Amino acid sequence: MVSDSRTQREFDKFTVDGDGNTAVRTTAVIETGDIEIGAVELKNSDTDDRASIDINGNLAIRNFSTLVPEEYDYIDLTYTGDDLTTVTYKTGGSGGTTVATLTLTYTASVLQTVTKV
Repeated sequence: MVSDSRTQREFDKFTVDGDGNTAVRTTAVIETGDIEIGAVELKNSDTDDRASIDINGNLAIRNFSTLVPEEYDYIDLTYTGDDLTTVTYKTGGSGGTTVATLTLTYTASVLQTVTKV
């Protein structure tokens, strides 16, 4: 059997604001940099191909073999403002033959799609 004082102590850990939202009472102070969000994962809905963008905005490709199955030795990147919008894969260096092109689309600078052209 739980005593009333123990139940009350547990109940007192929570509060409800004027809008009816429940929150945990705390004396902790959270400052900028205290909370980190891990890597964000993009996944092809039809396959298991994934791309990860880390918290610094770096793209880490895990398996895009179905998007770019050909061998390549050069990658040309095209930006629109700060957004990477086209990735062109070539053999034979910068003036070589294009083997694959990916188009990236954004909404308010948030990557939405990657499409093989």
